[in-house]
Amino acid sequence: MLPVDMGDGFMAIPLRSAATGKPIRSAADLDCKNFDACRWRAGGEAAKPWQMSSSPLPEELIFNTTGNYVGPEGTYSVLYIEQDTKGPLDYLRSDPINCQSQTENSLSLRFWKTKEVELEACALSIMGDEIECHVLPSEMSPAPVSVSFSNAAKNFVIALRVKSFNRDFDSVVIIDDISYRATLCSDALSVFDLGEHFLSTPMLSLLLNRNVNSAKELSCDFSRRAADCVWGSTESTTGNEDTEIAENQWMVGHGPLNQEKFYSLTGLNNLPDGEFAVARMETGGSTMLLSEVIRCVLNEVSIQFNLWLTGTAKLQVCLVDESTPSLLDCQPASAGPVVVDLPRIERPFRIALRAESPDQGMVIVDDIKVQVSIREA
Repeated sequence: MLPVDMGDGFMAIPLRSAATGKPIRSAADLDCKNFDACRWRAGGEAAKPWQMSSSPLPEELIFNTTGNYVGPEGTYSVLYIEQDTKGPLDYLRSDPINCQSQTENSLSLRFWKTKEVELEACALSIMGDEIECHVLPSEMSPAPVSVSFSNAAKNFVIALRVKSFNRDFDSVVIIDDISYRATLCSDALSVFDLGEHFLSTPMLSLLLNRNVNSAKELSCDFSRRAADCVWGSTESTTGNEDTEIAENQWMVGHGPLNQEKFYSLTGLNNLPDGEFAVARMETGGSTMLLSEVIRCVLNEVSIQFNLWLTGTAKLQVCLVDESTPSLLDCQPASAGPVVVDLPRIERPFRIALRAESPDQGMVIVDDIKVQVSIREA
């Protein structure tokens, strides 16, 4: 029997994997569009393991497997099964899933296979025991096919494996474009869900129109509910595009926070340290966290802090006129460690952290530090 024609110059190498053996933190961790850094690995001890390739495949091979000429794109996984192969075949195995909803999950993938090969997607226990399996229908290939798991809830992996094949001739299976959607037990239930121990209380700091005399005074870690900070939340106001509409208040957040929920909302591993500032926007809107007045500076202002965002929330760092809500200069800030340089201006001003969200969202800020030379009165 002739081997399957994989095309001139076809090359495949051992499957590179980013699988760690540790539980996923998001269902999307199992997404795999290019098989070069995915949370999937060869799972068996077979002599012929799954490999990866980016070689173009012959049109005749693609047509014979699907009835059309749409093949895999980029890097894909491939298992070549030789005639008379005996014993268990290798399979693709995901990193573990600790806990998920049994009603809201979907595994999607594209695959190509030669005749008389049957492919299945299984949920296996961590020890490899079968929980449930679903044969993947090939009629729609190469369109994505989807399955869901109704019996798998805790401590399992997903396996993609060959259920049956004809040993009388060589066979090929190709898998690409894996996508997984599920509600993990650690997922936040809303953009405000940081765990059962999270709460927020009003800031004790008040804006009293005091003058800031040094950059050190502008440092704030929000401990003691920001009692020692020269930052305060704006009151509700109305205005136009050049003024601030603040229907939401900055508060002080307290933990401990649920790290898994926090990660699912922010995508960041690090947590705020101790108390922190939080702007919670239930129905959208905006609010400013303002510093006291800086009368005169000798150089540009540089501010740094740690930032986390949930939902549709965004943050801008602004200079604000001393006595009006007019925004003189604003720069967007991205989540993570933030450093923003603001221009020097010749009149008294405040620094503002302007949180806004078109829909539900939350802004968290911690450890503000400012560098600026302030002229003494």
